[in-house]
Formats: sequence, structure tokens, C-alpha cells
Amino acid sequence: MKLSKQFPLNALRVFETAARLGSFTKAGEELG
Repeated sequence: MKLSKQFPLNALRVFETAARLGSFTKAGEELG
């Protein structure tokens, strides 16, 4: 899978954090 150059790195960081924590809510809290 090739990510578009338009894909924001911040979204990738949020997705990684959500995967690690198992929750998008917790990811949002951790990332502020």
C-alpha cells in the first residue's frame, strides 16, 4: 500500500497511537 503524499503525518501518528492504546479516545487524550 502506497500512501499519498497528501496523507497528513499527523493522521498517521493518531492512527499509530490509537492502535497502540486500543482506543481513539485515549489517543486523542495522549496527543492533546
